[in-house]
Amino acid sequence: MPPIIEIAQAILIFVMLAANVVGAGILLVRLAKFNDHDSWVTAAAMGGAGLSALGYELWLLGYLNAWNQVCFCISSCAMTLVVAISLKNLHFKILRNTHKEISSSFRHNFESKYLAIVTGATALVAAIACFKPPINADEVGYHWPAPLLWASAHHWVRSPYRFTNGPSFIELSYIPSALFHNTASGHLTHFLMWIVLLISACSLSKALRAPALPVIAAVMACPVITIQAAQMTNDLGATSFLISALAILFSLKGKHFSLRSVLLSAIIFSGAISSKLPFALGILPMIVLYLWFGLDAKDYKERFIRVLIFLVPCAVTEMLWLAHTYSLTEKLTDIPVATVWSNTNKPADSAHPYDGALGLAGPPSVEKCLVLLMTPFLTWISGNQEPFGNRTGPVVPLFLPAYLFVVFKYKSAETFQKLRIWLFATSAFYFICVGIFVVRTRYHLVVWTIWSILAGVGYSQLKAKTEGSKHVLLTSIFLLLVTLGCGDSCRTLSKESDTTSILPQIPWLLK
Repeated sequence: MPPIIEIAQAILIFVMLAANVVGAGILLVRLAKFNDHDSWVTAAAMGGAGLSALGYELWLLGYLNAWNQVCFCISSCAMTLVVAISLKNLHFKILRNTHKEISSSFRHNFESKYLAIVTGATALVAAIACFKPPINADEVGYHWPAPLLWASAHHWVRSPYRFTNGPSFIELSYIPSALFHNTASGHLTHFLMWIVLLISACSLSKALRAPALPVIAAVMACPVITIQAAQMTNDLGATSFLISALAILFSLKGKHFSLRSVLLSAIIFSGAISSKLPFALGILPMIVLYLWFGLDAKDYKERFIRVLIFLVPCAVTEMLWLAHTYSLTEKLTDIPVATVWSNTNKPADSAHPYDGALGLAGPPSVEKCLVLLMTPFLTWISGNQEPFGNRTGPVVPLFLPAYLFVVFKYKSAETFQKLRIWLFATSAFYFICVGIFVVRTRYHLVVWTIWSILAGVGYSQLKAKTEGSKHVLLTSIFLLLVTLGCGDSCRTLSKESDTTSILPQIPWLLK
């Protein structure tokens, strides 16, 4: 196929997928009566709910032997009609309000102009990088081959590739691209999830009473997040579900609280369960605590009901995936303990566990766990190294004063102060509990995203408290860090490989 035709096909598939996501998101937001929220929060809810609906739709179609181009086109046309009808109602005040907010700051503020240019250029580089062939070891090893196998069979079959016979919403989302054998479209699908993640980050910044643009810049300046926008993996997709669910939960204040909104967040959270279970389990306890203690309630009965409404869809989703896995493999899991930690793309086999050069043939040692505490400070210098993983970028370590300030020092209305503490506590709980088991920065995208959001919020609040030369110095430092982080991301996205290293591998970590 000529390259120009393949590019046009990828863009068309992406538009059809976007129509599926937006249309389904509009329907679910309407059912949840989530229309009267802030524009950013509504957009985050639409994106997360739409992605979750797409996963459930493709999951069901697999049992109906209906993975084919015709069904995908019919679904896209139906959702496009929903989007077209919604152009007349208030759902698209999101576009108007967002455009008004960004364009207003863009016209009158040099800092906003610069941030808009840098972030826009980074997004453009990421979009162009989507048209490169797959280069990431995991996407070549199983994230892309599994959808190709299912698309060719038109229904569910047992996959010989690791981690794909269980929860696999992200791999399911690549099936429309696999139907056309278009890798660029698969990359653009993950790029769409990155957009949802950025929108959700903006909605959290609004919940914390901070402008959106510095938060977008801080998140995009974290390479471990941005470089995955042009890859077919599942870390970023699972994180987009989690941040979207958190954005909804943290918007449930006063008149905006409703059990339907809690249910909507649970549906989105179940998308994370269906994508990467450890990610979801890493913050589920804190979400339950927030629903119980973080929101006002008349009595314990009300607290219990909202926790139950959130947990039931999550439990049902997990039970369905267990049944699905058993139907394919005749056992509850096809991932033997012996190879869970193996860094290989070969099918998991308990009889012949693969112990690759960079493999972790068992749970990481104490020394490897301790390394995790240093990864934010090491990997942005040392490059992509396993078991470290991708670079966190300069934002995460150097913005430490900013997000510590916003959590512990900045005084605001009690409600917003609580939200900051809850958000930081959620990331800290995940960092500690998941971090002692997995020493890879890409497994902590939830943490890096939340910390980058807090860094952007902290910068905005610090800037409001400074004047004169201090104000100029603070702004200059922030713009420099954003430039370094986004430049690092663009440099990696433009390379033929996603693995670079300045320092040599550390042998004792790989034993």
